[in-house]
Amino acid sequence: MSAQPPRILHVSEILPGGTATYIQELWAFQRDQIGEERVRFLLPGPQLEHAPDLPRHRIAGWPRSGRDPGSLRRLGAALSAEVAAFRPDLVHLHGTFAGVVGRALLGLRPRRPKILYCAHGWSFAMDVSPLKKKLYSSLERVLAPGCDAIATISDDERRLAVAAGLPAGKLVTIWNGIAEAPRGGGAARPEEGPLRLLFAGRHDRQKGLDILLDAMALLDGVPVELDVLGEPLGEDGRPLPDGASPPARPGARVNYVGWVPREEVARRMAAADAFVMPSRWEGFGLVAVEAMREGTPVLAANRGALPEIIDHGRSGLIFPLDPEAIAGCLRGLARPQLRAMGMEARRDFEARFTARRMSEEILALYGRLLGTAGRAA
Repeated sequence: MSAQPPRILHVSEILPGGTATYIQELWAFQRDQIGEERVRFLLPGPQLEHAPDLPRHRIAGWPRSGRDPGSLRRLGAALSAEVAAFRPDLVHLHGTFAGVVGRALLGLRPRRPKILYCAHGWSFAMDVSPLKKKLYSSLERVLAPGCDAIATISDDERRLAVAAGLPAGKLVTIWNGIAEAPRGGGAARPEEGPLRLLFAGRHDRQKGLDILLDAMALLDGVPVELDVLGEPLGEDGRPLPDGASPPARPGARVNYVGWVPREEVARRMAAADAFVMPSRWEGFGLVAVEAMREGTPVLAANRGALPEIIDHGRSGLIFPLDPEAIAGCLRGLARPQLRAMGMEARRDFEARFTARRMSEEILALYGRLLGTAGRAA
């Protein structure tokens, strides 16, 4: 007699950005491999529009209002209720705050479900003060016994975890992945005229848009134009007041597009000569993989996991995070070189960063944690 597939509960405290993409990709695979009725989600109700691919009847929403203690207590109460009602075999915690609440609440229970935690980027890897880095890494060490495994999304994230004193035996590196089919709708790239560069992401310190704009201001007379997608978002995932985006520097050819749907982001990626990522830190950098899926080379900072994703000189370019260095990189671009790198970027995506590869590795990890690896489902 075959074993029943496991019951999986996914929990996240915030959705905008790569976390929503990650969870939606896992859903598409787990729905088919485990069964729709055996997968549920506990997600912030006010942010469900960021995960349109998830079935609403499989979601328990909770009333997130920010990262105040009251909001986190509501998450804890909702998690307790969902565990009691759904009785998951495994709880998959996504993000730092879900990891804090989930491990603190469930970790020491004598008959708890298995717990897999993925930070999707360490809080202690952010560009913050040494004191905050120490506090964040200490919190991760204290909470580490409250889970059965910790999924790191890059080799760089694993290296940082080991350096911070997290238990190496619990760390499992599984690179992110996305659906294989391009979503750009066959958008055509220009054959002449200024090179079209694209930035897409939050307009905050992490994503480094301010540094890229400083670099663009140094390119007066160089035939390069930059389209900027996205908008400034606060920690609650909501837009900041108008005018919070850094203004384009004098002389720079910059076009602010604002927020656009995911399909439009993909279309613009497919139409760009290159995608630019001047991030100050990145646990992985999923948007880089989205550009590679469209056959678009990525020009990225030498920070975090970005040098793991991009093969410098072959599938894209890596630059020091400095306006002068970025400007020098952009001055040397030529379309034939970018087209060749874009083809290599697509090949690398197919070989390393598909959602199926990621989802198979996650499901295999579930099996090891539950002691069901190799059993018939």
